[in-house]
Amino acid sequence: MNKTLRLIIPQWKGGAQSYYNFGADILADIAPPGENEITKRINIGLSTNQYLNNENGIVEESSQLTELKEIEKICNLENPDKIIVFGGDCSVSQAPFDYLSERYGDNLGVVWLDSHPDISTPANSTHLHEMVLSNLMGIGNNNFSDQMKNPIPQNRIIYAGLVEKPQEKFNSFSEKVFIPVIPPEEVKNKDIKILEWLKDNQIKKLCIHFDLDVLSPDDFRSLTSSKPYQTIEEYGAAIGELKLNEIVEFL
Repeated sequence: MNKTLRLIIPQWKGGAQSYYNFGADILADIAPPGENEITKRINIGLSTNQYLNNENGIVEESSQLTELKEIEKICNLENPDKIIVFGGDCSVSQAPFDYLSERYGDNLGVVWLDSHPDISTPANSTHLHEMVLSNLMGIGNNNFSDQMKNPIPQNRIIYAGLVEKPQEKFNSFSEKVFIPVIPPEEVKNKDIKILEWLKDNQIKKLCIHFDLDVLSPDDFRSLTSSKPYQTIEEYGAAIGELKLNEIVEFL
């Protein structure tokens, strides 16, 4: 019988936003455990009111490496067939996806459901949540990419809902990495590119990274992009364009 591991990871240092801390518990309460599911909560040791250190160009590098290894340890110890992750910032996907990549190998594909590509490097970011996908590919921050047991190649990754914006700081790097994109309008129109991609790459197992910021702030208010009195221009980054029901239909 398949075993499912639920990981509650209140990681926030990757995005340097302390309110990510309690988002993990809220999501876990919304989606309670089912049959044959076990739940583990990762202890994030740094207080949310503590000063964040920049180490080797990465905010809180050493503490996040420690937490990454703790998540890896739990995944290997429990040896689940499936994993559900409740975060936290985007960096929470690295260890669970790596575990599943090692387990399923070339049968595994990744759908990155996000308005941002998350393939930055230390050359253009200090925040780990912006480079988690490049780490999974083995080409991001060396200390984190080196933790990958089975890096995921470009052909087994696809973006959905990505908002491509010329002024984004990661574009110069993303142009060197070919990952197919299903833009928001194609997700809305129920484009079948995702099914063709699955078939072409013989993908039988799927990891889905679902960043809530792929949603429009007009549809879902609990987003950094929808802070009170903040304009779209002041936010300074791509803003999601999808509605929750459109995500449900896509999935």
